[in-house]
Amino acid sequence: MTNYYDDLFVAASGLRATQITPLVVLYLAGPQTIHEIAGRLGLDRTTLTRNLRLLEDTGLLDIEPGDDQRTRLVTLTGTGRKALRNALPVWERAQAQMVQSVGQKRFQDLLTGLTGLAQLAREELPSERKEPQP
Repeated sequence: MTNYYDDLFVAASGLRATQITPLVVLYLAGPQTIHEIAGRLGLDRTTLTRNLRLLEDTGLLDIEPGDDQRTRLVTLTGTGRKALRNALPVWERAQAQMVQSVGQKRFQDLLTGLTGLAQLAREELPSERKEPQP
């Protein structure tokens, strides 16, 4: 599915589907720390930081020092807003084509399944919980 979306996005906006998601988070929630974005997207901070740097290099967002040495504040730039506005209609068309291809019920079942898997991945398994230290 990612390849399908990427084929459409890269041609229309130069962005990959995975690059649009952090831009949407920043657009909807405003400036965020890398830790906050990672939490919202369920992503590893190291991977997210690497991906955000690529977006910063293209001028779509700014990464600046946060309140302390450990944090970085990420802000969507005007160029990033414009890129997102250009990409969203492509996303909507791709979504509509995907639903038409597989059917509404199957598509909804897929989203529900993926949401459930993401939730499971975020939860700590009981066998992996650490015992309290004395």
